[in-house]
Amino acid sequence: MKEMTYEGIAACYSPRRMPDRRRPGTRLYVPLWLVWAAAFSFVLIGLGSSGILDNNEGLYAEIPREMLASHDWRIWVIPHLNGLPYMEKPPLLYWLTALSFSLFGESEWSVRAVPALSSLACVAMLLWFGRAQGRPQVGRLAALMFASGIGVAAMSRVLMFDMLLTAMLTAALMCAYRFLTEGALRWVRWTYVFLALAVLAKGFVALVLFGLVVLIFMFGNTRSPSAFLRACLGWFEPWGMLIFCAIAVPWHVAATLTEPSFAWFYFVNEHVLRFLGLREPHDYHAGGWWYYLPRMAIYLFPWSFLLPCLLMGSRRESHADDARLRRFLLLAWLMPLIFFSASSAKANYYLVAVMPFAAFHLAYLFEKQDFQGARGDLARAVPGLVIAVLAAIASVAARGIGPFVPAFRYA
Repeated sequence: MKEMTYEGIAACYSPRRMPDRRRPGTRLYVPLWLVWAAAFSFVLIGLGSSGILDNNEGLYAEIPREMLASHDWRIWVIPHLNGLPYMEKPPLLYWLTALSFSLFGESEWSVRAVPALSSLACVAMLLWFGRAQGRPQVGRLAALMFASGIGVAAMSRVLMFDMLLTAMLTAALMCAYRFLTEGALRWVRWTYVFLALAVLAKGFVALVLFGLVVLIFMFGNTRSPSAFLRACLGWFEPWGMLIFCAIAVPWHVAATLTEPSFAWFYFVNEHVLRFLGLREPHDYHAGGWWYYLPRMAIYLFPWSFLLPCLLMGSRRESHADDARLRRFLLLAWLMPLIFFSASSAKANYYLVAVMPFAAFHLAYLFEKQDFQGARGDLARAVPGLVIAVLAAIASVAARGIGPFVPAFRYA
C-alpha cells in the first residue's frame, strides 16, 4: 500500500531539491571510524573509574536501587528516596537505570550507562540526519564535535536527566523537520514517539522547547497565514496523537491518583514556579541573561576555537535550497538557549540540550566556507584548526573526564 502523505504540509514550503554537490565550499572528509572511535573513547573509556558523585548523581542512583529493592508497585509510579516520595522529576531515567542494574548489577559504570548510551545515540542521530540531508560529511564532523566537546563528554559520564532529554528531544526535532519538509506520516508519528519519551525524561519543558523551535520555524517558512494554519493543523494526526498519549499520559494519571500532592508539586512547583524562580526549595542557581553565553564556548571546547575563523570567512550567501535547513539548525539550538536564559533557574547541565544542533550548525557553516577558493581565508582558519586538534588530543591523553564533572554541574 502506498504511503500516505499530508497534501499541503510539505507544499507550504519550498520544493525539496537534491543538494547540489558541485556547490562551492570546503570539501570535508571525516572517516566514519574516526567518529565512532572518538565517541567511544570520550564516552565509554573509564566510565566506571570514578566513584559516584555526591548530591545529584548519588541521589539519582539511589532511587532506582530502591525501586528494585521494593515489592510495592507504587514505588515505580512515585519514585522514593530513603523511603520518602521524590516527585521532582518523571521516572524514565530511574526506570532505565533500574533496568541497567538488573542486567549488569550495581556498579559505577552501570549507574552511568543511560547517559552514556544517550550520548552515543545523539552521535548516531547526527550521522543519520547528515545523510538524510545529503550532507554525510557534515553529519560526521558534527558528530565528532559533539562527542569530543568537553561539556558533552563530561555530561555523558554522570547520571543526570539532561543527556537522556537531549537524545529524545533531538530525535523528535529531526523527525519533525523531515515531516515538515517531506510530509510523510511516518515522520509525524515518530516525532510523537520521541516527544512523549522526552516528556517522561524531564517533564513538560520538552514540549515547550519543541514547540518554540517548530512553531517559529513553520511561521518563518510558510508563505501566508493560511499556509501556517494548515501546517499547524497537520500536527493533529490521530495516530500520532494517540501514540503520544499512550506513552506519556498513563504515568501522569497514575502518579496523580497515587499521591495526592503530586499534581501541585510536579505541574506547578517543578515547572511554572521553577521557571519564575519561585520554586521551593530554592536549591538552584540564578544568573543574568548572558549566563550561558561563555558556557557555550566551554561546552564546545575545543571546537569553539573555530568560531572566529568561520565569522571571518563567511562571505557567501547560501543557495536557496540551503536556507531552510540553515534556519532550522539555528532555531534548534538558539530557541532552547533563549528559553534557558530567560528562566530564573540556571544550571550548567541544561546547556547540553542545545549541543547536537549547535554542533551540526557549526559543521554546516564550516562546510559552507570556501577556504580553498579565497586567498588568505585558509590561513585564518589554520590556527583554530590546529588548536582544536591539539586540544582534542590533549583531552584524550588526559584520561579521565570525571574530575571536571562537578564544574559543569555546579559552577
